Order: sequence, then C-alpha cells, then structure tokens
Amino acid sequence: MKTLHLILFALTWLVAIGRAHPPADSLGVLSVSSNPSGADVYLDSLYVGKTPIRGYALPEGSYRLKIYYPSVFAWDALSREDTVSISSQGRSEKVYQLGTVLRIQSVPDGGSVLYRGNELGITPLFLASPAQLRGEIVVQKDGFVPQRLAIGENENITLAARLQPQLATTNLSAPEVLAESRMVGPSHWLTYASGSAMIVSGVVSAYLKDQANRKFDQFLLTRDPALLASTRRLDRGAAASLVVTQISFALLSYLLLSE
Repeated sequence: MKTLHLILFALTWLVAIGRAHPPADSLGVLSVSSNPSGADVYLDSLYVGKTPIRGYALPEGSYRLKIYYPSVFAWDALSREDTVSISSQGRSEKVYQLGTVLRIQSVPDGGSVLYRGNELGITPLFLASPAQLRGEIVVQKDGFVPQRLAIGENENITLAARLQPQLATTNLSAPEVLAESRMVGPSHWLTYASGSAMIVSGVVSAYLKDQANRKFDQFLLTRDPALLASTRRLDRGAAASLVVTQISFALLSYLLLSE
C-alpha cells in the first residue's frame, strides 16, 4: 500500500512538472514593441516587462494582451488591449502606436495651448493624446506675445514657453517707467530662479527617463545585471528631478499669484 502511494505521488509530480515546463517544441515566441517605448506589458493578468519585449516564449494558446504607458499605475496612462494567438513553434510580433505624451508649461502659466486652431488646454498642461501629434503648437496669453513650439520630433518631452510681455501702446511718464523697472528688477529674482529651475529640472527628468528606458532595453537583450542597476539609478534620478520640477512650479505659482 505504501509503495502504491509513492508511485501515485511520483506520477502526480511528473504531470505537474510537465505542465509547468511544456516541451520546447510546443512553445511559440511573442515580441511586443511600442512607440513610445517603456510601456508596461501584461499577458492576461501576468506582468511580463516593459516594451520592447523580444522573443518571449509562451505555450500554444490565446492570450489577452494589455499595455499601459507610462505605467499601469498612472491615472492618465495611454493603453491598448489586444488578443494574440500563439502557435506551436510560431512567431508573433505586435507593434503599437500609443500616441503622444507631452508636458507643456509656460512662464507665466495660464496660457492657452492651440494645435491646428483647436485649444488643447491651459498651461501647465499634461497632454496624453492617443494620436501622434506633428507640427507645432501655439501658446498665447492676453498681454503677451504668442510663442510657437515644434512638436513631433521627440515624444515624451517637456515643452516650456517663456512668454514676453507685449509693448505698451501708450507713453509712460518717467516715474511710471522707473516704477515698472523696479517692479521687475532684482526683487523678483526668485520668480525667475524658480521658473528656470522648473524648466531645467523638467528637461533633466525627461532626459534621465529616456536614458533609463534605453538601459532597460539593453538589459532585456543582454540580461546584464549592471544595466538593470544603471536603469534603477537613472529612474531614481528622473524621479528626483521631477520632484524638483513640481516644487519649483509650486513656488513659481505662489510668487505669481502673490503679485
């Protein structure tokens, strides 16, 4: 009786191992890429990594594919859902155009952002569009000269517009000119400093995140632990720069509103 139990246990264990590790000739290969890259990829409920994913082995069958950019945890993430069929020893490649992700800021804020004559919103604006935007946007605000910014050359970047006041049409007396020059003089250095810090830190954050994505792409190809460690360092640097951007923006908003 004891021997029979041992035999049944061994057979059950072998069946379980066979299911967990299907034969290589029954596997297919899936590759997933996206523009922009660095999107979270899920198969059914299993997280498999960030795009691009190349040569991911799967048993034959049908799977529900979901991708989220920049992350599944982002409330405004761009997402795609699809069904993929994997055949034995087959190869399936999926490419997704996720759209455009832009952060648009202006100094001062409150500027209208126009794209092809349509208003996209008011700065500061985080724009996640399912369509690829190309051409230029116009940032305009009453009392300031409109500024044009090119988009479409690089995705997932921060665009910043420094709006210049329009020249007054009426003549000012000497005391009024002097008072205005004092108003925008050294006493407002903190406003310019916070605005500059916001722009610089935003650009640095975007650059570091782009470098992190590149390192992670290399890690997926080589599985080199040093590349993964470098990816994490760059991600931490991008997060720190983003925090500086948000703090600078909050300080700038306070200074402008206090005027």
